[in-house]
Amino acid sequence: MNENEFSFQNLKWTVQALAASAEDQVHLYPSSTCPACELLSDFDNWYRATVWRESIQITIEQLEALDAIQAHIESMDVTPCFSADALRDREDWQHLSNTASKCLSAFEWV
Repeated sequence: MNENEFSFQNLKWTVQALAASAEDQVHLYPSSTCPACELLSDFDNWYRATVWRESIQITIEQLEALDAIQAHIESMDVTPCFSADALRDREDWQHLSNTASKCLSAFEWV
């Protein structure tokens, strides 16, 4: 697997994780971490590592779906860190999860 494929696969995993239920998200990372912070950081990392590559072959619709996730993340108040309960209770987190689900559909990763 080359670097482009590696970045793209990690981006896919992160979008799938963002679209997962809060109950599943809290189990994706060690209990000593904040799952929401980790998910947001992972998405930002893999989004930046992937979408700027000229070699990536994605449609405008797919790019817009990724950009929608990034824009939503940038609009969120992420301080202080989320708790596991916040993943279940915060309206903006649920909206982010719905946005990630739409992105999965755009890529046909569902």
